[in-house]
Amino acid sequence: MIISPNITKNIEESNLNIALNENQVFINKYAKNEEIYNLTFEDIEINNSIIKSCKMISCNFPKSYFKDVIFENVDFSNTNFEKSTFKQVEFKDCKLTYANLNNTYFENVTFNTSNLSNSTFNDVLFANTLFKDSNCIYADITDSKFKNVYFDNANLSFANFSNTSLNNIDFSNSDITGITVYQNDIKGSIMNEYQALEFIKLIGIKLK
Repeated sequence: MIISPNITKNIEESNLNIALNENQVFINKYAKNEEIYNLTFEDIEINNSIIKSCKMISCNFPKSYFKDVIFENVDFSNTNFEKSTFKQVEFKDCKLTYANLNNTYFENVTFNTSNLSNSTFNDVLFANTLFKDSNCIYADITDSKFKNVYFDNANLSFANFSNTSLNNIDFSNSDITGITVYQNDIKGSIMNEYQALEFIKLIGIKLK
């Protein structure tokens, strides 16, 4: 069960760019229709907040902390979140293409109708994480650990899962065309009949 962001009712509208520049925190706030490019905010904290219809492109947010946050229609293309923590966060209709999410921690996070194509998740811990109706084409999800991770109608075509155990991961209603995965890591995963037949061919078994 994924725990949703717990947003309190007393949040007030504020300027995200100004708040981060002044004290690197954005707590109990609501921001919309802002554009931020090529800026670095290290160790920022965004908590109990909603950020909607914003562009935060090619920014650097390493070692940052996000809790009880809803990002809706936010463009994070080429943004760096390395070594950050996300708890009870929802990405809805967001764009994270070519985003750097290496060495991050996700707990109770939902990616809903979002685009994560060509993003990188190296050495990541996913706990209670849902990828729903999202595009993860050519994403790198390598050397990572899954605990209660769900893919629901996700497009994972040509994604790289090298050195990531997929035991008990259900791919049956998602597209896993051309994914990269080691034989030991695919053991215990759940697939539909067509997907299973394709993997049998990949490991050199011929059907008669």
